[in-house]
Amino acid sequence: MGQGNRSSTLFFFAALCASITFASSAFADDMDFGTLEPEQIKKNAPTLEEGTPSTEANTSTLSMGGASKWSEMRRNIGAGYFNYANIKTNELNRGKGYLSTYNYLSLEYRVGRGQKVFVRPAFLFQTAGEEIRRDRNNPQQDSKFAWSDLYFGYSSYSIPWLPFNMDYKSELRVYLPTSETSQNTGMIARIRGDLKAHYPLTSRLTFLLWFKPEYFVQRRTAYTTNTGYVNGTKDYGYELSANLYYQLRGGMFGFGSSIQHEQSWTNPSVAEGLYVFRREDVSAQVFAGINAFGFFTHVGVEQSRNVSRPFGDLVAFNDTEMQYF
Repeated sequence: MGQGNRSSTLFFFAALCASITFASSAFADDMDFGTLEPEQIKKNAPTLEEGTPSTEANTSTLSMGGASKWSEMRRNIGAGYFNYANIKTNELNRGKGYLSTYNYLSLEYRVGRGQKVFVRPAFLFQTAGEEIRRDRNNPQQDSKFAWSDLYFGYSSYSIPWLPFNMDYKSELRVYLPTSETSQNTGMIARIRGDLKAHYPLTSRLTFLLWFKPEYFVQRRTAYTTNTGYVNGTKDYGYELSANLYYQLRGGMFGFGSSIQHEQSWTNPSVAEGLYVFRREDVSAQVFAGINAFGFFTHVGVEQSRNVSRPFGDLVAFNDTEMQYF
């Protein structure tokens, strides 16, 4: 990339971040593609998160016999695939690093107009590569596969009483401890709510506000790590993000920005002498969007910072705090 193009890109990134509030999540288990107005999203366009849309149930058809009922049920069944892949910027810039991915298959069933239930088995995959560490010991990582936490839930677009004339979507998820990490820490369940508010600022520019509170049900208040340290188990937390997306003419390409603020709290443990620990992260993203062949895709860069336990001074475009995704 030429110096002029690079300077323009950095200026554009800074302007987008400054236009809202600097804020993010270090790890995403889903994303929202705010390219279209909400009615178009839920009626016409399949997304990685929503899966393939299905025809709404017609009650008159359901009464026409077993074959018609089965045909209608099949039209209400949907499936989809989600992938989130990222690599640390400082490692890639130095010819090292590895690609980490979070993936899930989504199986869902429409239970009414704008409503569905779903189940999503998830897994992690990491490619082989060399990791950069602060102690200058850069171990070679093998490729790895591991199951993540399976979850199921319910989502609905039918929230007519909320204010500000926005299109809302609500969702409730329950995660089960199918991953080795959750089993080792003693998690029984993780309960997460989603509330999304879409608002079309213009015919091409969409604003999305996304709030995700979560609560953990744990068997114990503390656990021992592989390195021998004792940590408190997660108790509750939230993530709040604001997103802007501009869709170019034709609908295939677009670009956007996102800012996020995330906090989490741990359980205190009297037996281990642990107090409540609070972690706070802020981050910002810029990305390009592609809508083709039934898939919505983001490609971009994110800078994330642990503001509760910062390491070094805050510097824009610090590659040790950045990742490509």
